Amino acid sequence: MAMNMPASLETEMALLGNMMVDSQSTNLVMQSGMDVDDFYDGKNKVIFQCIAALYQAGSVVDSSVVIDALREKNQLGNVGGVDYVYQCCDYSITSSNTSSYIDLLKEKKQVRALITACQKVIESGMNGNYDVASYLSESEENLLAVTRARKSSDFMQSSAVVNEVMANISKMSEQKSGITGVKCFYKDLDNTLHGFQRGDLIILAARPSMGKTAVAVD
Repeated sequence: MAMNMPASLETEMALLGNMMVDSQSTNLVMQSGMDVDDFYDGKNKVIFQCIAALYQAGSVVDSSVVIDALREKNQLGNVGGVDYVYQCCDYSITSSNTSSYIDLLKEKKQVRALITACQKVIESGMNGNYDVASYLSESEENLLAVTRARKSSDFMQSSAVVNEVMANISKMSEQKSGITGVKCFYKDLDNTLHGFQRGDLIILAARPSMGKTAVAVD
């Protein structure tokens, strides 16, 4: 029995529309690490690839530029022509929804990946020609691959990391104190660490009855 994979084609169109209408939305999408596989519909995949190529080339991204780029690559007919590109723009309501669209499409992609992994497990099991230990190991690996892919999607593009680092450096340069984080008020420790920084994992280790709790509470 044929089964339709989970997808939100309207959201895909709305996100593409936001990217063609608002440059900040384009930056947000590209910095989020989205790729063509986050889209399910073939037409939307082609348009996203076109927008991504324009973005990487430093070009302006709007409906007219995208249409011209698609026409140059003989892909305009593959996406339903000019009308479909403009229809995507019509789906763009407000750029404030861009983050929600990104999250939704990534979730749909993860569910599709999980379904595909489960289908492989079922097909292998129905085949019957397998070693049980190997089958269980392969099944577990297929499912874990989906989880690993989900975690790796949290990585940021280098451009976004650089911008964040530069902003932090600029902020620190304006401070008169050498402490850039949260003071712990132990002078030597503050001078060494410049205060506790965001994202730091602080481990207070010592033998029993050495005063760890007292230090932490203080």
